[in-house]
Amino acid sequence: TEDWADLEIRRQDKASTSTMVYDLLKAGDYQINKNVSECVLSGLMADTGCFLYSNATSKTVALASEMLNQGASFNKILRATTKNSNLLSLKIWGRAIENLHFNQETGLVSSGLTEIEIKELETSSEENENLIADLFGIIVSFLSSLKGVKVALLLREEDGIIKGSLRSNNSEIDVAKIAGQFGGGGHKKAAGFSLTGKLIKTDKGWKVRRS
Repeated sequence: TEDWADLEIRRQDKASTSTMVYDLLKAGDYQINKNVSECVLSGLMADTGCFLYSNATSKTVALASEMLNQGASFNKILRATTKNSNLLSLKIWGRAIENLHFNQETGLVSSGLTEIEIKELETSSEENENLIADLFGIIVSFLSSLKGVKVALLLREEDGIIKGSLRSNNSEIDVAKIAGQFGGGGHKKAAGFSLTGKLIKTDKGWKVRRS
């Protein structure tokens, strides 16, 4: 992720990117209208799992309250972000749960979808590909909240590229460091990486055969 852009702003103390956008707008004396408030609140709700994840702090809730006062609709955003499911979403959830593996000794829960499985789900359209990317973030966050889980890992294989998403609610674990070992990055509690290879399911979990 080095030299990815001319300017990078990374704040692990922020619950969402939309929070940082809000800070920039306020610093520039930009008027926070209804449309802006709904965008900010949407980002907050998505990245905090509707305020269920550990990154939802008192400051997060206070900002959400401010956005509601500016005209944002909680119910409208909730329907759009969490209730807009379809049959493909259910199939992906089902396959991810079916492929689940939990290591009780390490507290690692992992799952994945191979390229063949993704094609079987008929996810060739651009819209469906975007759905998978968004849905994987939701699934891995859910897995990290399960009892006994220290780290959740969700993998998907696309055109010889393995994309991994990591989540943790354990204060002693930094998943950004784990992702960094594979050329990725992110935050302490949420990170991701990509590497070339083939995804293989075994009795002990998932392996990546590097190409």
